[in-house]
Amino acid sequence: MHPDPQSSGYELAVHRAVLFDVSNRTQVEVRGGDRASFLHNFCTQDILNLPVGRGCEGLLLDIHGKIVAYVRILARQESLWIDSEPGLGPKIVQHLDRYLIMEQVSLFDSTRELTQFHVAGPQAAALLSESAGVDLGGWVHLQHADLELFGVRCQVRRNEMLSVPGYDLLFAATRNRTVLEGLAPLGISQADMATYHVLRLEAGTPLYGADVDDSNFPQELNRDDRLLCYTKGCYLGQETVVRIRDRGHVNRFLVGLRIETGPEAVPPAGATVLQDGKEIGRITSSAWSPRLGAGIALGYVRRGSHQPGTMVTTDGKAARVSTLPFLH
Repeated sequence: MHPDPQSSGYELAVHRAVLFDVSNRTQVEVRGGDRASFLHNFCTQDILNLPVGRGCEGLLLDIHGKIVAYVRILARQESLWIDSEPGLGPKIVQHLDRYLIMEQVSLFDSTRELTQFHVAGPQAAALLSESAGVDLGGWVHLQHADLELFGVRCQVRRNEMLSVPGYDLLFAATRNRTVLEGLAPLGISQADMATYHVLRLEAGTPLYGADVDDSNFPQELNRDDRLLCYTKGCYLGQETVVRIRDRGHVNRFLVGLRIETGPEAVPPAGATVLQDGKEIGRITSSAWSPRLGAGIALGYVRRGSHQPGTMVTTDGKAARVSTLPFLH
């Protein structure tokens, strides 16, 4: 998949700012006095010490240490929010609800009640700050607050999931038109999801359902520093995570691949990855990166072939294992 820079908004995303409608992303609210201690027991991150107004990336695991969902947890004044991929709301609620006994916790899938826009680009902070009356430029990843934009109460989040700076705007779905009309005079127009896909891959951000699923162990994602807290207490699946860390290893890793090819011949998801003529893995997501002038992909390769700089082939094309993100 590759965007036409003129029609898709890729150049605007890289040089100015664009809007992506990501309202189908899952939003689950966890409320109640025991919400932090409860979610702490089911997430790979330290939720108990997550300050209000901040967030973290993490994983929900099953009892065997396999990944139920790749999530972003945000600590609000009266609740915790779980942001995840589209369609995972029922799965997340069902997974957590089965462990509720006497805790003061309520779970709400609020996805359909909300619109979620992602405003991305190097000018996004300045344009939104002027409208909100708050300087957003110094916010860190997943810092958030309730702000008024164009007369609409919005939950605004810094979200660095793409290869350009970005902010999520969440608000009541009934106010969709008002926010769109407010963004239009700022020169922020909507871009297509092909552009979003390219920017996501340039950032090396895996997508649950494409690059990650419930067959994966956490360490296979090769993102321990972002997803795993080894100093917190017990949580569901922790025994497997610690065993892998201390006594064993995983047999495959998610890596980036920079592929020497033109925009019309990027190997698709599912293409095999070879080293010395032997299959060592498969591509899970791919796209053409205009800024790199190369094909890029995420995929799993066998342990021992995952080091940056390793030369491989895929779909008959030379490729190199790359550090992530592709664009620093």
